[in-house]
Amino acid sequence: MLNAIIVTRLDKKIVFAGASLLIIIGIYFILLYQFQKIKHPFKELAGATFYSLGVFTGPMAGTEYMLSQEVVVIFLLFFLLAYINLQTISFYEKEEDVHDSMASFANYFGPQVLSKFLTLISALYFIILFLAHLVYEMEFQLLVLFFLMGLTSVSIILFNSFFRKEEKYRIYGDLVFLLPVLLLLSDSL
Repeated sequence: MLNAIIVTRLDKKIVFAGASLLIIIGIYFILLYQFQKIKHPFKELAGATFYSLGVFTGPMAGTEYMLSQEVVVIFLLFFLLAYINLQTISFYEKEEDVHDSMASFANYFGPQVLSKFLTLISALYFIILFLAHLVYEMEFQLLVLFFLMGLTSVSIILFNSFFRKEEKYRIYGDLVFLLPVLLLLSDSL
C-alpha cells in the first residue's frame, strides 16, 4: 500500500521514464533467455548501461531542462565507472563464470585481453575527467569525487592480490558508488 502511495506522488514523467526503462530491461532479459545458447561478451556492457540509465532516469525525467553537454559527460563518467566495475568482477570471477557457463568478456576474450581493455577504459575515464575539468570547469568537489571513484576502481584492478582475498573487490567496487553520498553529506554541513 505504501509503495502505491509513493508512486502516485511521483511526477508522471519519472514514472513513465522508469516504466519505459523497466520494459526495455524486460525485453533484454526475454531475448537473453530466448537466445541463451548464443554466448556473447556484452553482459557487463548491458549491466553498466542499465545501471547508469536507472540512476540517471529519475533525476533527468523530473527536470525541465535539456541535456547539457556537462550532464552527458557526467553520465559517461558514471557509465565508465560502472563498466570498469563490472569488467573487474568478470576478471576476478572468470573461473566461476566458466563453471556456471556464464558468458562474460573475460571468458570470451581471455584475462590478458581483459586486463589490457581495463587499462584502456580506465585511461579513457581519466582523460574524459581531465577534459571535463578543462572544458566545462567541473566543480572541484565533483572533480575530486570522480577522481577518487576512478582511483579506487583502478586500485582494485592493480592490487588484485589484496582485493581477491575475501572478495574485497566486490565490497570496494560497490562502495565506489556510495562515495557520492559523502559529497551530499558535505554539502549539508
